[in-house]
Amino acid sequence: FLCACPQGTAIQNEQANHRQIPARPEDLRAAILQIHLLLSNASVEHIFAYGTLLSLHREGDVLPADDDVDVFVHLRPEAFQALLARLSGSVLIVDSRWHMVKIAGFAPIDVYNLFPVGNEGFCEYEDSAFYSKSLLWPPSFRVISSIHQTIPLPLAADPEGVLRSYYGDDWREPSDNHKFYLRAYDAFKARCTSLSPGIDPHTLQPRWLVTSGLCL
Repeated sequence: FLCACPQGTAIQNEQANHRQIPARPEDLRAAILQIHLLLSNASVEHIFAYGTLLSLHREGDVLPADDDVDVFVHLRPEAFQALLARLSGSVLIVDSRWHMVKIAGFAPIDVYNLFPVGNEGFCEYEDSAFYSKSLLWPPSFRVISSIHQTIPLPLAADPEGVLRSYYGDDWREPSDNHKFYLRAYDAFKARCTSLSPGIDPHTLQPRWLVTSGLCL
């Protein structure tokens, strides 16, 4: 699609208007297993992220107030597009961009494609977050009996390090006041663009996408 709006406007509007009601716990559990099996069958390395990681690691179950399932992958752009094509044959894709896809599974599922910044780690565009590689990969697998009695699920290599970097030091305490945007946007932009010459410093999009005139 040719871009007819300022870069980032679609994302900012979506974040401002995004209000979802909590999903049913049984639907969240089913969606977690659903996306894990889909990605595993596609041989795509992945880990659960954000509130899903928090719930699985801290609670050993889903959070009653959660509204979706979050997953990280790290694929080259062409491989991510191939994944989207494969997923479209199995599930309903509600929205897709160069860096993420929204899936209507048993519960809403967001799959985020991280982009590498040098050898230090990965940036997640949607929430302006940088993660050291050692925090995420390789995955640590754990059987979460509330999800499945025998199938292990992929969590981050250092789940507590990831949760601390994203939610803050009080991540262990259940709270409605966790800040989802702990990192200042300018600091994120400086860090990610300085480490990755392929990222446009003004839009934080890959240069190939910016120069092609595509929109988010």
